[in-house]
Amino acid sequence: MVKRITQAKELRIVLEKMENGDFLKKICAKQKHVAGDWNLNHLKEQLCQLHLVFKDNAVIFVNFENDTPTSIFAGLVSEDWACGKTGLNEIIWVSSTRSFAGGIKVLQEIEKYIVEKGIDFLSCSYMCNGGDPRVQMFYANNGFRLDTLNFVKSYK
Repeated sequence: MVKRITQAKELRIVLEKMENGDFLKKICAKQKHVAGDWNLNHLKEQLCQLHLVFKDNAVIFVNFENDTPTSIFAGLVSEDWACGKTGLNEIIWVSSTRSFAGGIKVLQEIEKYIVEKGIDFLSCSYMCNGGDPRVQMFYANNGFRLDTLNFVKSYK
């Protein structure tokens, strides 16, 4: 079952349950974000603050299997600064079990939400190496290191 989380108190409970599993800790240990390793406590606080500060524009969906949260997507609805279209921008999308089926179920609910709310696009980030080598070279020559790629899907 996938559910949209609309209260910070409920979000805290979900995050605590997800943190109890070893799989999420392993994922956090592997995420070598260029700016620093993932800090699960900091991440939990940031997600709760996202919810409190941005209210309805904070979009958080969680998949539950037998009342246990297995996958979470958190994003922020905002107007794109360059084109003026409204997007749902992923902040985190992670599963706390080996199966990614919960993540796919969450994505399906997110897409329903996007269509229902008339949102123009979904933007998701992927930590990896890739992209146009010329752009990468420009950034690398100017002191930047590659961290994420953004994938965008239009709905209108």
